[in-house]
Amino acid sequence: MKIYAANTEALKTMQEEIWSEWIHLLDCTRRERIVELKQKKDRIQSIGAGLLLRYSFLREGYTVAQWEQIKIQRSISGKPSIVQYPEFCYSLSHSGDWVICGVHSKELGADIQEMRPWKEKVAKRFFAQEEYERILRAQEVEKQNMFYKLWTAKESYGKLTGDGIGKGISQYLTSDDFTMIIDTEKDIKAKIEVYDTILDYMVCICVKEGSTFPKDIEVVDWKKLLK
Repeated sequence: MKIYAANTEALKTMQEEIWSEWIHLLDCTRRERIVELKQKKDRIQSIGAGLLLRYSFLREGYTVAQWEQIKIQRSISGKPSIVQYPEFCYSLSHSGDWVICGVHSKELGADIQEMRPWKEKVAKRFFAQEEYERILRAQEVEKQNMFYKLWTAKESYGKLTGDGIGKGISQYLTSDDFTMIIDTEKDIKAKIEVYDTILDYMVCICVKEGSTFPKDIEVVDWKKLLK
């Protein structure tokens, strides 16, 4: 398993005509979707995510020729995969100026969140009662970190299963040490690993039992994504 990350802040100051020179590097599904995006920040995030996926694919030993032929399909729940290479499992996430791509030989879920001031009413509404109380018991300086550990854990589990968080996330219960998450409605367990090495961001990766997490996130200079 590997986790790649790239900062897209530099793209904000560039003319969109420059971006158009990179569009051909993306998979055809993403190219079509980017045209429909209205907001500049959404286009930047989508281009960054697509370039990072390509970089991750090539780093796993596949060729440019293979990349140019890929087709992305989505499950009924919306989970994406590459038709020709089901053994190449990936999960993309973006927030603020960062995009991440988790890659594994088995299904996984990845989530990144920019850490802004947390709101107690949000935690009370969306988290399980014991998780909400866990935040309240924490030292003041730790409350924000704990909030985002919980949030990214739940998001990453939703991406692992493909169910997302649309139906609610209070049933996704994290262990106190943030190594496990349980879907209490389906009685399903999964492993999680939280990373706080990107300043002001929280990352969580979620997999089924039996997988080993990397120690670090590999941060990639965005210029390398164009090679």
